[in-house]
Amino acid sequence: MSLIPIAAYLVQESGVVMFPLSPPTPCGIGGWVKYSNGTFAPDATTVTAKNLYTDEIVTRNVQNGYFAIPMPARDGDSIQVTAILDGFKAQKIITVDLDRPTQWCNLTFGQVETKTLSWWLLIIPLSLVGIGYYVDKRH
Repeated sequence: MSLIPIAAYLVQESGVVMFPLSPPTPCGIGGWVKYSNGTFAPDATTVTAKNLYTDEIVTRNVQNGYFAIPMPARDGDSIQVTAILDGFKAQKIITVDLDRPTQWCNLTFGQVETKTLSWWLLIIPLSLVGIGYYVDKRH
């Protein structure tokens, strides 16, 4: 019986299958956009936020190097924030934590950031497979 909630949690965390766990709540995403030399991006820079669970997209322009994007989201949703200017692209994926009033996402052209899967999540299913293999081998 306990395998069902564990499996649902692991699938949700892996991002393979996405399903809502609560109603969407207003969420604010803010930050700055800079070049790798530290100067702020101009006001013509477009910043797009995409909720990877609902595919909702909201676009705003940078003002004085900063951006603010309102978006409905659930706690734990992954938001892909992308800034594009003159063929350059800065991108980051953040996880929504509704306990924080603003989800900060600073972007820098020329830096690459990726989100990796927590490998410790595989301990439970792999250990269960190992136990099942051991039991089958004894009979």
